[in-house]
Amino acid sequence: MKRLLLVRHAKSSWKHSSLPDHERPLNRRGERNRWQLGAYLREHPAPLQRIDCSTAVRARLTAEAIAAQTPLREAAALYTFARDALIDYLRNLDNSLTCIALVGHNPALTELANWLECSPTGIDNLPTASLIEFELSIGHWAQVGPGCAKRLRLQRVRQLP
Repeated sequence: MKRLLLVRHAKSSWKHSSLPDHERPLNRRGERNRWQLGAYLREHPAPLQRIDCSTAVRARLTAEAIAAQTPLREAAALYTFARDALIDYLRNLDNSLTCIALVGHNPALTELANWLECSPTGIDNLPTASLIEFELSIGHWAQVGPGCAKRLRLQRVRQLP
């Protein structure tokens, strides 16, 4: 069994339109929400061994807020909007990892969540600063496939105090 948390970065700012997408920071709401999500995960932890995040500024800032004592690793491959790139990333993880979080972007995260779960009640959109946690019925990350996951929780930031 493996566990996977998919975390969408907090709300980003469009204030400086000249910034490349990769460099966009968080807006005021995103700053508040990333700390709310971090506090939630400290109160309702997952047995995370590592948090891997996109190299985009908004993803890194979100990951830093939820990391606490968990090792954090930036990965250029996670700066993607394509589900298949995330599938490739997962299939190449070290098998010694049993519980990992990916912090990244939509639509890739939403599409990956629905592909993993293969549920008629999938999610339309993983909102910013929200997470979905799965238990995967696999022994090795290379076995990641459609329908291998059972959803353990979906936590939207707007549901937090």
